[in-house]
Amino acid sequence: MATLKSQLLARKEFVDANVQNTEKNGTDFTDKSALGKVGLVNQGATCYLNSVLQTLFHIKSFRYAVYRWEAAQALEENELQMTMAYQLQLLFARMEYSEKRAIGTGHLTQSFGWDDSESFVQHDVQEMLTVLLTSLNASSEDLACCIDDIFSGTLHDCIVFTGTDYKRVRIDPFTDIQLDIKGHKTLEDALNNYIQFETMNGENQIFCDDLNKKMDSEKGLLFGKMPPLLTLHLKRFELDLERLMSTGEVSHVKLKDDIQIPLNLDMTPYIAENAKDDNVCVKYSLFSVFVHSGSERGGHYTCYVNDNGEWHMFNDETVLYVQQEELCRLLQTQQQQQQ
Repeated sequence: MATLKSQLLARKEFVDANVQNTEKNGTDFTDKSALGKVGLVNQGATCYLNSVLQTLFHIKSFRYAVYRWEAAQALEENELQMTMAYQLQLLFARMEYSEKRAIGTGHLTQSFGWDDSESFVQHDVQEMLTVLLTSLNASSEDLACCIDDIFSGTLHDCIVFTGTDYKRVRIDPFTDIQLDIKGHKTLEDALNNYIQFETMNGENQIFCDDLNKKMDSEKGLLFGKMPPLLTLHLKRFELDLERLMSTGEVSHVKLKDDIQIPLNLDMTPYIAENAKDDNVCVKYSLFSVFVHSGSERGGHYTCYVNDNGEWHMFNDETVLYVQQEELCRLLQTQQQQQQ
């Protein structure tokens, strides 16, 4: 790792010395934060990307997997410069070693194939995370294995036929879980709703292969294998049905519902019985939170990241230390001792 780090540091120094700064408005970001953290410059509306990058950078096993990445074959310099994994490797190295307060992400977004106008279009942070991991997954077998090891779990899609011993279970992979929050006060309530079984009867009966006929049943989801890092997406945007019905226009509204998020979460109640003994990861401590301020028409993303027990808020170029009491107020939960 020491040799790898020295190579990355040399690469970072070359970029610092030879590449025109991409930071906005000529702002001087030469003074590194006293916290030792490096911010990321907002190119226009790339706060969502910056929040994703800061979170991924602080996942040590993911960061080291990016550091170990090598092109599968020799590439010309211009091809290498347009390779996402290479640019992410370089960016992570600069985030770790730079003496600047904030650095640009222009070379990474150029490797996405973006032009300048794309940097002024805001996207959903969950969508950005999915696209980024999918692209990296395809870039090398080692990165694909790392992403799978960190983020991937399984869901059991279950059908239990009423009054019989027959059931049908399909196992599906997941990398994130999208939770409805409307009408739910706590994250645990949202999870209970997610695994709530639905009665399938009448016209909704399901065919039972074992009995060769349609039957009443209970249908729902349970968790199977749990990933080391569980990604939960709280669905704060929903289709505006009233506008759709009145004008035919497809738009969304942002939900203002308050929901309590615990610092520690035990997933045991949500796991299928036959999967509980096989799971190493069932108790989770909160690692990162993406926060959106604004409306469905636009807004701003920041993220809070737990780095070895210390919380920091990353707001593009600005990095701030956050007391756990302040974080608990944001999460609307009681302060809990970290496990």
